[in-house]
Amino acid sequence: MDPQLHSKKAMRIKPLFICGTLGLALLMSCGRNGADRSSGDGSPTVRGDLLVGTQCPFGTVSKAINAGVKLYNCKIGIPEIELSGPPVPIYLSADCAEKTLAVRTADGSVDTLWQTLPNGAFSLVIPGFKTKLGPDSSRNALCLSSLTMEISGQVDCRDRDILSIRVDTLRMWMKAPYPEDSAALQLPACQLPTGCRLETNLNLRQCG
Repeated sequence: MDPQLHSKKAMRIKPLFICGTLGLALLMSCGRNGADRSSGDGSPTVRGDLLVGTQCPFGTVSKAINAGVKLYNCKIGIPEIELSGPPVPIYLSADCAEKTLAVRTADGSVDTLWQTLPNGAFSLVIPGFKTKLGPDSSRNALCLSSLTMEISGQVDCRDRDILSIRVDTLRMWMKAPYPEDSAALQLPACQLPTGCRLETNLNLRQCG
């Protein structure tokens, strides 16, 4: 069964609050900012970050960690770009008995449930994320980009009390936002080259 094509209707969860508040400016201070954040392909170094955590089957939420994303295929002639309004934290929740993986955001704007392969492998494409960043190639101090997440990896169910989720690839493809989103936030669409993306990999211990 192809996990990209088969999704189950997910139950909504209440907004999750970590680090005291969901204010986007404060989210950046919850992670590590000292690591090398350059991909080395001529794209700008990234400031600010994406937070990823896990949710246990009974609703307990782990502390989201700084995913350490880097920018690829995004040569815009500036040395640094800032995710001044990064996506709200993303939470993964695996169920070994049902062979499912839930992907949700803390504010409920994304809430999906997917079937994994029998060995726990998954490969998903999920639209619906947004970020504020700047400057872009047109030197907009702040602009808006929509994000489509591509995430693949494997759920390790050998220890069902504290299972692990290996994320081999997490990519956020940057695209033009919906006009109504730009209008609502009074921000221009980011001017970025086709194929510009944020990317990282990480290992998570659910309920650990």
